[in-house]
Amino acid sequence: MNNNSLNTNTSIDENSVLRLNKKVKKWPFVLLMLLFLSVIGFGVFLLIQSINKYNNYTVVGADLKDTKKIFEAGRPYYVGTYEYIVDGKKYYYDYPKKFEGNVDNVIQIRYNPKNPNELYKSSEFVICIIVISVGAILFFITIGILISVTSKGAEKIVNVVVEDVLTCVGGRKIYMRTVNENGGVLSPEVTEYFCYFTNQLQYFPIGKRIKFNAFKYGEALSTERYKDKIAFSVNEFKITDFIFYK
Repeated sequence: MNNNSLNTNTSIDENSVLRLNKKVKKWPFVLLMLLFLSVIGFGVFLLIQSINKYNNYTVVGADLKDTKKIFEAGRPYYVGTYEYIVDGKKYYYDYPKKFEGNVDNVIQIRYNPKNPNELYKSSEFVICIIVISVGAILFFITIGILISVTSKGAEKIVNVVVEDVLTCVGGRKIYMRTVNENGGVLSPEVTEYFCYFTNQLQYFPIGKRIKFNAFKYGEALSTERYKDKIAFSVNEFKITDFIFYK
């Protein structure tokens, strides 16, 4: 029999062994995207309302009526209560700004002409921008994750030959060297080494040719030293992840 032929087990589908065929459910990510789109929409709605308030509320000057001394982190600050008059009626506003020294005697405020107690606060605009920004960031992150988990997984299909076997506690460390598709020796600059710990030694005699997808469980492979070379660890592999040649 040809030594370069595959095992005669015709039930083995090479693609099912080498490729990633995991089906990832997309609907949770789609729901998250819709949720974050709703957050963005809500933020835009609030932003439009804030802009309308700014444009439609009436501007008036408010005079300092009273001051109060407060302490934060041991430092003294001053806050002021301001008075403004609408249609002869007095209204009061506790200005949240903290002054380290003299409090402003006059500030400008915007009030709802239909309800003078309702004032426009600049913090509303900032909150709207934050809501929209957070929603947009999470939306694009979700898109990235969806593309990542549903796209074709990375592949590194390698042909190797078992070069060395090292006895360890509980099994053997198998060291494999890459070869070309016909089992021929590769030049040193492109030759790679892989290691695999197992107690199923019957599958890995010296000289055995094997084929597998080194990136089947991720591209970040751990490494160890093999003689004066680096060997990539594929210890997470199962025997069914390898295709063995006769």
